[in-house]
Amino acid sequence: MFWSIPLVLFGQMLVMLIFAEVSSQYPIAGGIFQWSKNLIGPRCAWLSGWIYTWALLVTVAAVASPVSLYAGPLFGYNGRRTWATIITALVVIVFAAVVNLWGVRRLAFVAYLGVGVEVVGTIGIGVYLMLTQHTNSFGSIFHTFGATKSGGYLGAFIAACLFAVWIFYGFEACGDIAEEVKDPSRKIPKAMGWTLGVGGFATVVLTLGLTVAVPDFGKVISGADKDAVGSVFSAALGSGGTKFALAVIVLGYASCAVAIQAAATRLVYSFGRDGMIAGGRALAKVTPRFHMPPVAVAVTAIVPAIVVFLPTTTMARIITFAVVGIYTGFQLVVLAAVVARARGWRPAGAFTLGRWGWLVNVLGLV
Repeated sequence: MFWSIPLVLFGQMLVMLIFAEVSSQYPIAGGIFQWSKNLIGPRCAWLSGWIYTWALLVTVAAVASPVSLYAGPLFGYNGRRTWATIITALVVIVFAAVVNLWGVRRLAFVAYLGVGVEVVGTIGIGVYLMLTQHTNSFGSIFHTFGATKSGGYLGAFIAACLFAVWIFYGFEACGDIAEEVKDPSRKIPKAMGWTLGVGGFATVVLTLGLTVAVPDFGKVISGADKDAVGSVFSAALGSGGTKFALAVIVLGYASCAVAIQAAATRLVYSFGRDGMIAGGRALAKVTPRFHMPPVAVAVTAIVPAIVVFLPTTTMARIITFAVVGIYTGFQLVVLAAVVARARGWRPAGAFTLGRWGWLVNVLGLV
C-alpha cells in the first residue's frame, strides 16, 4: 500500500502541471468544464463537466458518510448504526452548505482553519508514532510478514492503490474559484502545487507512522484485527490522545466536505451561466445578500443528502463511481489539452511548461 503513494502522487503531479498551465490561461469559475470548453469546444466541455459535476456531488456524500465512525466514539454514540450514519452525514452536509452560503470570506476562514488543524494534526500524529511507538522498523514497507503469494500481488496492489487514488485529487478545485482570487493566473497554479505537495507529504508521514506502530501485523493479515488504525490509536495515544486524533479526523472530513461543495457550487453556477443545463438562469443568479448563487448551493446540498439515504451496498458503489468520475473528468481535460496542442494551442498564461509541455501532457494522459 505504501508504494502506491509515490506512484499515484507522481502521476497526479503530471496532471496537476497540465491543469496549472490551462488554469493559468483560463482562470474561469467552473474549472474542468471551462478548461475543456476553451481548449476544444462545448461538446467535450459539457461531457467532462457533466461527469465531473455528478462525481463532485456524490463525493460530498461519500466524504460525509464515514464521519459517524469517528464522531461516534468522539461524542459518545454508536456511529456504526444506519441512523447515526445518515444523521451525522446530513449534519455535515448542512454545515458545508451554510458555510458556502455565507460567502467566500467565511469559506476562506473555515478552509484555513480546517486545513491548518488537519495538516498540523496529521503530521504531528505521524511524527509522534514514528518517534515513540516504533513497534516495527521502517523496513516494514519492504516485507510481506508472511502474507501468502499464492494469489499474486498485482490484484492486492491495485486494490491498495485505491487508498492513494482516493486521497490525491482536490487540487483541481483551486481552479473552480478562480474568479474570486486576485491575480489568479499566478496564484491558482501555485495553490494547486501546494495542495498536492503538502497533502502528499502529510500522507507519507502519517502512513509511515501508522505502519511502524501497528501492534501485530499477523493479526491484521489474518483478519483478527479488523481496524488496524483504531488499534494503533488505542495502543499509542491512550484515551485522551485518541480523542484528539478523532477530532482531527472529523474536522478533516468536515473541511473536505466544505471545499468539495464549494467547488461543486461554482461548477453548477458556471454550467448555468453558460446556458448548458436546465434551469441555468436560476442556478447562475447571485443574490446581493449572500454574494453567492443560493440555488446552486441548494443543489450541491440536496443531491448529496439524497445519496446519503441509499443502502450501504449501493453507497459503496457510489463512492467507487465518485472516484472513477473524478478521474474520467481529469482524463478528458488532459486529452483535450493534447488535442488543443495538436491544433496549435500555445499556452499563454503566467505559468507555462514551455518545451516540456508535450512530454508532460502525453505522460499525464498515460
